[in-house]
Amino acid sequence: MEMPKPAAEHRELERLAGTWEGTCRTWFEPGTLADESKVTGRFRPLLDGRFIRHEYEATIEGKPRHGEELIAFNAMTKRFQIAWVDDFQRDVRRRAGHPTVGLENRL
Repeated sequence: MEMPKPAAEHRELERLAGTWEGTCRTWFEPGTLADESKVTGRFRPLLDGRFIRHEYEATIEGKPRHGEELIAFNAMTKRFQIAWVDDFQRDVRRRAGHPTVGLENRL
């Protein structure tokens, strides 16, 4: 059996590979910024670029926050999918969405 070939969107995921720094903003209710902190993360392609793993560190309310995301493009549904866990939550969070603009504006 031949393995499916990565789609163009998978190559777009690979562009994220590397170490990144930015600002993490957290809202618990609309219109009220609860926290803002520096965030650092590392993106690594997995399984020939079909997935990308994001490990990140930040703070929330002055306390360290660590987490991991698994990001994929589902070629059947044409949607990006994200599942993540962190030490601020007690469950696995999931989101999915259709590509509309450049990847950097979706994540």
